[in-house]
Amino acid sequence: RGVKFAQLRDGRLVVVDVVSARDAPGAIEYLVRTTAIADGQACCQVMWQDPAQAGVHQIDLYTRSLRGVSQLMTCRTMNPIDVAQITSRQAWGGKLCVLTAQHWESEFFRELEGFPKKGIHDDIVSALSLGVVYGLENPRAVVSPRTEVTRDPLRAPVVPAKSRWTFR
Repeated sequence: RGVKFAQLRDGRLVVVDVVSARDAPGAIEYLVRTTAIADGQACCQVMWQDPAQAGVHQIDLYTRSLRGVSQLMTCRTMNPIDVAQITSRQAWGGKLCVLTAQHWESEFFRELEGFPKKGIHDDIVSALSLGVVYGLENPRAVVSPRTEVTRDPLRAPVVPAKSRWTFR
């Protein structure tokens, strides 16, 4: 799953797009590449990097797949609960907003509101949290799994994320 952010002039992050699929690894790799192409070279791609050999292999695979298309950044894997709490604090602090009336909005909030229940997917929570944590660690390069930094205010209506999501 991928979450694309924009940054407003006041520093708030806005979720502007979510791309989601559950498919075979090759199909997911293709989706990541075609999404990166659509986002353009100014939009970095950021992924969690698992510490074991499989994580190293995955990052190597995506680095080769995205070469010439987009820059791939990595972030160390963290405890999902801890990262979600960081993201929730940002939302409650008014620093995270979501575009309204998007085709992905109900799935996005359903997954956030269901976290961390057993049997509920947490891919969107993970992608959202990755973007927020990466943005906090790299304030001059606010990027996420799919992120674009923009200097113009968004013309579409936004809603503070805290109005729909609380993680405690």
